[in-house]
Amino acid sequence: MSPRSSQSTLTNTSSLSQDLAALHEETVACVRCPRLIAHCRKVGEIKRRAYLDWDYWARPVPGFGDANARLLILGLAPGAHGSNRTGRPFTGDGSGNFMYPILHKAGFASQPTAIRRGDGSSLLMPTSPPLSAVLRRIINRLRKRLPTAPAFWTANLPR
Repeated sequence: MSPRSSQSTLTNTSSLSQDLAALHEETVACVRCPRLIAHCRKVGEIKRRAYLDWDYWARPVPGFGDANARLLILGLAPGAHGSNRTGRPFTGDGSGNFMYPILHKAGFASQPTAIRRGDGSSLLMPTSPPLSAVLRRIINRLRKRLPTAPAFWTANLPR
């Protein structure tokens, strides 16, 4: 599968980009999971020694990537000292250390590492707000949170 979709798949890229920008804002401001919000904030206050000089993101982590991508990667809630610290999914922790070299080799990432926001790394696919292991309930919530997403993003999610 090619990392990028054909132009015929999306008729209004500008509208999609605006939808993704709105989803980004909504995700960062989201307070629907009080336990998760409290956890993110607590981890941001009680930092790991290696990251004491970091200003933790400590709030819901929005996705990033190419609005025209044909691949969507959904992750678990923000990694305590990874995305909760950096503010970018799969960045600065073991999941990113595992994923980015593979994504880069497959043509889905601009470089094989992702350390922090602004490090030059970019994905050629969007990522999404957190998805927990309680699949059915969370997937249904996710469907409601992505009403403007192209059908191919959500078509194959389990029901």
